[in-house]
Amino acid sequence: MVASTSPSAPLITVFGSTGTQGGSVIDHLISSPKPYRIRAVTRDPSKASGKKLQEMGCEVVKAEISNKDDVERVMKGSDIVFVSNKGMEHGAATEMQHGKNMIEAVKANLSTIKTFIWSGIEHVSQVSGGKYNKVEHFDTKAGWLET
Repeated sequence: MVASTSPSAPLITVFGSTGTQGGSVIDHLISSPKPYRIRAVTRDPSKASGKKLQEMGCEVVKAEISNKDDVERVMKGSDIVFVSNKGMEHGAATEMQHGKNMIEAVKANLSTIKTFIWSGIEHVSQVSGGKYNKVEHFDTKAGWLET
């Protein structure tokens, strides 16, 4: 199956489209009986994974989540946005900035975005009552919601 090209089909923008979570979301959307236009966001569309998404009918776009303008640009016109990121690849401060970039881009595109799905987790240190307090990469994801 392939993604829809019909302008009446909802446009879903998937960040992390070449990863495990984002790729799974795209696979499920494509196999759905409902038509979806899919904008697959990746850091390098020239890789084999990006080319495969193009063959599946996805609009494959390059963006860096560290670049607020990139994030805002690729969300334009989206009905639904799904976000999965690499997490602590660059540290807590950078991941928090990525989250802020996402939230600001959603706010800038509220005229079209109806649903924002963010793959995250609650504050592990809080829900464990402090028992688990050395899981910064989980607590940082929860911090996105506080932006």
